Amino acid sequence: MSIELILLYYFSGRLNQKSPIITIFKSQNLSHFENCAIAIKKARMLASDVYYEQTLNEIRICAKIGYHRNICTMLGYVSSERLTCLLLELADTSLFNAIETMKEELQLNQRSIQDIVKYLIGIAIQIANAMVKSTFYYF
Repeated sequence: MSIELILLYYFSGRLNQKSPIITIFKSQNLSHFENCAIAIKKARMLASDVYYEQTLNEIRICAKIGYHRNICTMLGYVSSERLTCLLLELADTSLFNAIETMKEELQLNQRSIQDIVKYLIGIAIQIANAMVKSTFYYF
């Protein structure tokens, strides 16, 4: 378990209204961010100022990025003196679960190794594109 997981809480919840992102980015079809499942990221009260600042920086970057199909979208946030929560789009699955599923399919001969490599390369490209976009907004 990484130190980050010890100093940050992760929850899932439900957004029972329209996300503010719908009104900010009117040109895109974001209606799926209304009455939807969400992920909540919160720094623990005992977390050092570094993790508190890291969460604030993540909020700033997510606000600048807005909506991108390859990045979990920030749907909102709460920030006060020592309470900072980030509300994010809940991913359908994790990369770990996707790889585990592919491993099982490979063992059952339902997928070829070439299919899995193509899929992983596609994921790597999406991650790289998201990193480039987030780095662009950070600086």
